[in-house]
Amino acid sequence: MRVSTDEHKVLALTKAAALASEEGRWDDVLSFYAQRESVASLAQLSPNTARQIIEYDCALRARIRIVQKAIQQDCDRLAAQRRDLLRLKQSWFQSSPPHPRFIHAV
Repeated sequence: MRVSTDEHKVLALTKAAALASEEGRWDDVLSFYAQRESVASLAQLSPNTARQIIEYDCALRARIRIVQKAIQQDCDRLAAQRRDLLRLKQSWFQSSPPHPRFIHAV
């Protein structure tokens, strides 16, 4: 079966999206997928090209899950640090008398 020009474009855009995701260029990933949708329906692809597209898409989904997990871990860590800082601030103001340099003369 002859691979159409549209199939080549779809595969090239999918590969470009995969590379962009490896480099963390997520806006480009979205752009490549939007372009891919406008080129051809995935139902019109040959079985071989469709199989390749599915492999790239599955790898991209796995990469997205990894990145989402890393972002969530960073958010959790930052939230914990913020809570620790707030507790430290509260305990510092509650447990120690004001330092003389912080007392304003009226």
